[in-house]
Amino acid sequence: STTAEIPVILLTAKAGEENLSLGFRFGADDYIAKPFQPKEVLSRVQNLIRIRRQKQEIEHQRDELARINQALREAEVELVQSAKLSSVGLLAAGVAHEINNPAYSITLSLANLDAIIDEVQGRNLSAEMVERFQHHLKRSQSEIERISRIVKTLLGYSQKNKEGITSRPIWQD
Repeated sequence: STTAEIPVILLTAKAGEENLSLGFRFGADDYIAKPFQPKEVLSRVQNLIRIRRQKQEIEHQRDELARINQALREAEVELVQSAKLSSVGLLAAGVAHEINNPAYSITLSLANLDAIIDEVQGRNLSAEMVERFQHHLKRSQSEIERISRIVKTLLGYSQKNKEGITSRPIWQD
């Protein structure tokens, strides 16, 4: 409640250590035995007001530190996530490179096979055999194009913009 924060000074004629202890046990902030001097009372009141203000400032600083600490925890989570994404990007670039090299070699081989089919067409091969070669050649070329698109997607995922964020999710394309 609001009154719990109001400092209490006991002004009493009951002096003695037992009464002083009892007063503090019941929540008094200060204890002045009669006879008292007005300057002493004023000084003790000012002192309790100063202590109360300092306590409020400490509470305010504690709340501010808790807010800053929460913001730091959130920033830490974001940094960890960013580091994970960076690692995934590097992995994607490495995988793309490893896939791209054999895919390029297969592409060249398929182009050579296509040229050979054109060259031998009409020789000792039947039209059905040539058609089967061409079917498998086109299917292989189609799969190589698919691999090429996957590689481009992986490379796009591994490239970051100026803020360090990938330009698009990997599932696009």
